Amino acid sequence: MLTLPSVKLVTITVTESGYAPGSPLFEYLACGLRNRRTPITIMSCDNIRQNGLVLETQFLAYLYQTNQYELVDWVKNNVYFPSCMVDRITPRVHDPLRFEIEELIQEEPYLVAKVQEAKEDKEVDDPKEFSAIIDSIKEQALEVIKENPMLPSEASFAIKNIQSDSFIVNFISSNMELSVMQKQVILEKDNLKERALLTLKNLNKELKADNLMELGVGIGINTGDAVVGNMGSNQRFDYTVLGDSVNLAARLEAQTKEYGVFFMFTEHTLKQITTPENLVMLDKIAVKGQTAPVTIYTILNDHKYARVINRMVDAYQNREWATCSNQIEIIKDHKWNDTLADLYAERIKQPMPIGDWDGVERKTSK
Repeated sequence: MLTLPSVKLVTITVTESGYAPGSPLFEYLACGLRNRRTPITIMSCDNIRQNGLVLETQFLAYLYQTNQYELVDWVKNNVYFPSCMVDRITPRVHDPLRFEIEELIQEEPYLVAKVQEAKEDKEVDDPKEFSAIIDSIKEQALEVIKENPMLPSEASFAIKNIQSDSFIVNFISSNMELSVMQKQVILEKDNLKERALLTLKNLNKELKADNLMELGVGIGINTGDAVVGNMGSNQRFDYTVLGDSVNLAARLEAQTKEYGVFFMFTEHTLKQITTPENLVMLDKIAVKGQTAPVTIYTILNDHKYARVINRMVDAYQNREWATCSNQIEIIKDHKWNDTLADLYAERIKQPMPIGDWDGVERKTSK
């Protein structure tokens, strides 16, 4: 039908998963359009936001990945993908309608498999933190597209306009320069936050490979008094938070990169919570603009990793350079946190402090 010159418009109805890389829809469209010589409109009639843009972007990505460059040029000049919203035709599927392969029984002459209900993504425990992760993923993906002329520019517009967090994570992770197995590892994560963090990690690798700046998320947490409310003048008026405790939290946010951790918090915050498992003392610091030292902490998932870091920091505070050096090597051998290990390795290269020493690292930059 796609090859007939008399056909000017083709409508399709696709579920959200049907837009994913590997969908048979793309090969079907490619087969038909390869033999067509006149313009055509392909209209998506479903309830996916910006469905025409999503279809165009994913289809062009498929053509690039399969080296069909001549068809790419022809599609850009002759095929139109308008967006069309038709409510309640293809609702987003939920747990009872989502399945995954439990056991592959045979592959030839056709695929036979035993399936089971797929788990839905778990709820996000911290919406603000998760929102920051999604923003970082979008920012990195846009940077990769900008610097890579082989990627369709239409993908940038899609990333900016896709509203579904799960869809944006799946969309970007599926189109990264990864093997099929690596993509599968990401997409099989039931927890959306874990899937997003793994996507962010792999995007950083792509940026690094292209000699571009890596991006990440850092969170600084502090507890204390602050002035909160609407402030400013008629020319500039906004809701904001002011105070030394706020400034300290902002300084800690910047320090997360230096210590190679996702988040850190102060002793003031620690007093307000029940001591968690795998609590790690990172350092004693005095941030720029404040003279009072503060102890900073983080929490890790791995108790062995946490124990080694605590030993390293404790040895450093007690001026036990040999023990500190030994813990640094353990961290590097396990590839737990080279950034933190290198930070302390540089410190113990200096002569051991003598006399009164408070173990405080005084920061000279924000």
